[in-house]
Amino acid sequence: GVGVGNSIITAVKDGVVSNDGRLTVTAAALESIQITPAVVSLAKGNSQQYTVLGFYSDDTSRNISNEVSWRSSATTVATISEQGMAVGVGVGKTMIRAVKDGVMSNESSLTVTAAVVERIQISSAAVSLAKGNRQQYTALGFYSDDTSRDISNEVSWRSSVTAVVTISEQGMAVGVDIGETIISAVKDGVMSNEANLTVTAAVVERIQISPAAASLAKGNLQQYTALGFYSDDTSRDISNEVSWRSSATRVATISEQGMAVGVDIGETSISAVKDGVMSNRANLIVSEAVLESIIISPINASIIKGSILQHAATGIYSDGVSQDLTQEVSWRSSDTSIATISEAGVAVGVGVGSSTINAVKDGIISNDGRLTVIGISEPVNYFVNVKPKNTVIFVGSAQQFEAELIYDDGSKETLSNDRVIWNSSAFNIVTITNTGRANGIVNGGTQIKATLIDNVNVWGETTLSVINVQSLFAYTMNVSGSNILNIGDKAGLTVNGLYSLSNSGFVDLTYSSIWTSSDPSVIRMEGPIMYAVGSGTATITASYEGRVSTGEFIVR
Repeated sequence: GVGVGNSIITAVKDGVVSNDGRLTVTAAALESIQITPAVVSLAKGNSQQYTVLGFYSDDTSRNISNEVSWRSSATTVATISEQGMAVGVGVGKTMIRAVKDGVMSNESSLTVTAAVVERIQISSAAVSLAKGNRQQYTALGFYSDDTSRDISNEVSWRSSVTAVVTISEQGMAVGVDIGETIISAVKDGVMSNEANLTVTAAVVERIQISPAAASLAKGNLQQYTALGFYSDDTSRDISNEVSWRSSATRVATISEQGMAVGVDIGETSISAVKDGVMSNRANLIVSEAVLESIIISPINASIIKGSILQHAATGIYSDGVSQDLTQEVSWRSSDTSIATISEAGVAVGVGVGSSTINAVKDGIISNDGRLTVIGISEPVNYFVNVKPKNTVIFVGSAQQFEAELIYDDGSKETLSNDRVIWNSSAFNIVTITNTGRANGIVNGGTQIKATLIDNVNVWGETTLSVINVQSLFAYTMNVSGSNILNIGDKAGLTVNGLYSLSNSGFVDLTYSSIWTSSDPSVIRMEGPIMYAVGSGTATITASYEGRVSTGEFIVR
């Protein structure tokens, strides 16, 4: 049979032809089947394509993979489709065969191993962390059998820049220094995706303030400090960086620099916060104000032997309040043969000479006052004049007084401070130093008195009023003379405040103001006194309680 069809077969001999024999040739018959590959191993979930070659009776062969019936001896290990695609479904071994028209193929051994990782996905909760902080990474493995599981402890973790971030075998990243790195993982030759990680500056994690407990008197101060502990295991003083808080500001307030001030009796909690991190709480107890100093007046006085002089004692408390303690202090005289002093502060001159007067209360000793006792003086032909006359100052400001002797013939003599004794009739309103500088304490009025030391019968006085600074609505610098100076010149400036339009009320604020020069190399200021030290132009500024007045001066 060489082709499909019908043929008539006959035989002939010696001219004799046989009968006809009909022969039909059909298609070539399948004689054997060969499947490939003969031996296979694949991971669970993976697949393997098989092919079948059919060998026919006409010595031909062709691919008959889609014509055979495929068989797996253990379908729990591997299944195979009609097209010869085997899939590993369980670990084990099976035999793959094919059959067609009753012809069975050879056997192919298929071994299915455990599923293998095909893809790795890493992830974290954040893409940046502060220096010193930690970040846990996880690795999810996707396997050949379509399963997935956490393989964070099985992969090899990598950081592209270990100077910025290191990462442990368990996927814990630690920020080492500021910068950027790439985190990845690998297992069985399979590389994960890449994750960018940025390390920022260390952040504060804990704040410790101290002292943890404190007690202070009303008006007194307590300095607090804040120590910040950072993510990179460092710590430093952040007292000026935190926001300070007092839970009861009526008891104590606290400044931006951590300075607490006792306002009233009670308790409060002090705390600090920075970048959302709250410190510990420190307990602060504020007790009653305590006496801090005692000022007696007069500081320097003279009396005639046999006469008396009333002394006053003013107590300054921790809350800034002053109180008359004349009747509460213990008065002392260093030389009772010169002067004695009673419990009420009345000194009596008993002998010619000098004695030191002071007072003490609760262990606080006052300043010293010098009391000179002299004999009866002869009549004089001069008197003391105190200037300026009838002035006004503001609470907290000062006024400089001068004393001069005016003789009957009209001549004058300026008195140095070692020749006069300055006194204020109301030391609780105005204090005055032995140089004649008066300081306003509270609203009110006083008599400023200058007494001649070598003759206490000769004295002069003037009035001084103290008003609130809120009354000030004009503030003007006064220049006497030219605003052009020569190098080496010295000139004084004054500044007045206007506090009443109705009676043209001016107040001398010269010594209460702050004086500054825009260029000290041209004009140097010492209080209100200008010293021309170099050529050029300088602006002189006087300021007082937010008021400012300026003047421009030229030095040649």
